[in-house]
Amino acid sequence: MNHELLKYSDGGLQMTAYKGVEKNDCTVRALAILAKVPYEKAHEILELGGRRNRKGFYMGRFLERNPVLCGYKFTPVSFGERLTMGKTLRQFINNNKKGEYMVFVRGHATSVVDGKCVDTYIRPKSRVINVFRVEPTDLQMENIKPNWF
Repeated sequence: MNHELLKYSDGGLQMTAYKGVEKNDCTVRALAILAKVPYEKAHEILELGGRRNRKGFYMGRFLERNPVLCGYKFTPVSFGERLTMGKTLRQFINNNKKGEYMVFVRGHATSVVDGKCVDTYIRPKSRVINVFRVEPTDLQMENIKPNWF
């Protein structure tokens, strides 16, 4: 069963003016959930980073350029750390019961919090391609650096 791995959340989308309008917004929802900010704030941050409405976004590159957002530090998890890249999302969740992560599978970004996928749906057999550990920090968010160079 997949429901034991999923904690349903849309990151606050349904309570905004974007309801029914926005799509391809998994990065916005994941940022809202992990940075504990309203959907609108996450949307604004990613718009400053170059995300266009209703379009996908290369979040990994954005987080490498902007590792501190809203009081949280996003640290890439190296390939050598236990059960990260190349494993299934189910394996990653089962081996990371504590902590908060932004996890990327092909075509989707999701949040994993204390062993649960916090999202609107889960694809447990998807292969993990990138992971960022999310931890609170006292560092201040700098000006957002967009994805383009």
